[in-house]
Amino acid sequence: MGENGDSNDGDGDVLFPFFVAELLTLVGAFAVVSASVLGWTTLLGSVSRPVRLLALGFLTVELLVPAWVYYDVRRRGDEADRVWLHASVMPVVNLLVVLAYLAERDAKTDGD
Repeated sequence: MGENGDSNDGDGDVLFPFFVAELLTLVGAFAVVSASVLGWTTLLGSVSRPVRLLALGFLTVELLVPAWVYYDVRRRGDEADRVWLHASVMPVVNLLVVLAYLAERDAKTDGD
């Protein structure tokens, strides 16, 4: 149990390894697509260059969203918000997660 008797204080810590694993998967995909765009590998050679560039842009957004959420959670120091890290790294869903995270964060700020 946490200081205030809340047993959910450690939920973010339990999900953190999943956050790291999912983030590393996205980094790996970004590296493969980048190498393909730069011509360092023929792995995605059958896919057109514009599609690979779109994939690179998509993966960039997918990496920036969890990076920003991680930075914001750390900056604010609210350990209860660490559960948002896991959700923020899920592709496509993470843009909705950011909106929900911001709404909850603003509600907490208004409540203080």
